[in-house]
Amino acid sequence: MPHHVPYRQPHKIQVARIRSSSSDVRGVDNFALYLQYYDDTSPQRYASVHIPKPLQDAFLNGEVKGLHLELLPSKNGFNTEISQSISGGPDWVVLGIELPNGERIQCIPEGLRKLFKRSLCTAAVALIAGVALWWTAYAWVGGLLFGYGVSRAKFARTVPLKAVWPTS
Repeated sequence: MPHHVPYRQPHKIQVARIRSSSSDVRGVDNFALYLQYYDDTSPQRYASVHIPKPLQDAFLNGEVKGLHLELLPSKNGFNTEISQSISGGPDWVVLGIELPNGERIQCIPEGLRKLFKRSLCTAAVALIAGVALWWTAYAWVGGLLFGYGVSRAKFARTVPLKAVWPTS
């Protein structure tokens, strides 16, 4: 399952664009977020945060009251397929924001949606092919394909596709 970081409503939000030679070429939207929860504490820094383009203006203008910040999984310090589906391979992604007037805006990066669809299609094809081969002389191949299809379906469930908001 994805690593849902609870909805955050810090006292102060600062954002800084991360510049690199590759970000200018590829249009990478990676930022560093500084979330300060109390006046007498230092801000928590979240480096390599992807903020979708429709949400960037609200961050840069200081209009964000709360946000849904999702940690993208990594294996042994390396980006996984989920992180690589977004340009720049960020560690975090903002899935939604709340404005001071109470309006909530959700924006899922296109790379995550495509990865989810691609994973489900691959799973469906592998499952169908696995079942079709099950009653032939190549049942072992059918079993392998079926297992691969199940693993891709489980993987598709881990792709974060919506912002989680507090109930009250």
